[in-house]
Amino acid sequence: MMLREGQVETVRNFKATQELTVKISAHPRGAEQFLTGQTLRALNYPALNGEVKAGETVRCDCSPLQKNLGTGGFALVTALCDRLPQDVLPAHEGHIMKARYTPS
Repeated sequence: MMLREGQVETVRNFKATQELTVKISAHPRGAEQFLTGQTLRALNYPALNGEVKAGETVRCDCSPLQKNLGTGGFALVTALCDRLPQDVLPAHEGHIMKARYTPS
């Protein structure tokens, strides 16, 4: 995974997702892409991470961008750095499955 932390600059809310503009504030030593000061687009799934607001810090997985995995040019938000999301469990019966190109 290529993880980066950044400040959320803008938020566009849709039905089940948020489209964010994130300014990278931290990258690992030796990184060659997605460096501090650069801006990227990221998708957040509020059902997984909670609602994000401008000014908050998020952790993004940039691997889909680097590998052209079909996310439409978006990194994926994997966590909110400033707070934990609310505990929410589905109300209906069902099972858990891995969904490709999502942060979980």
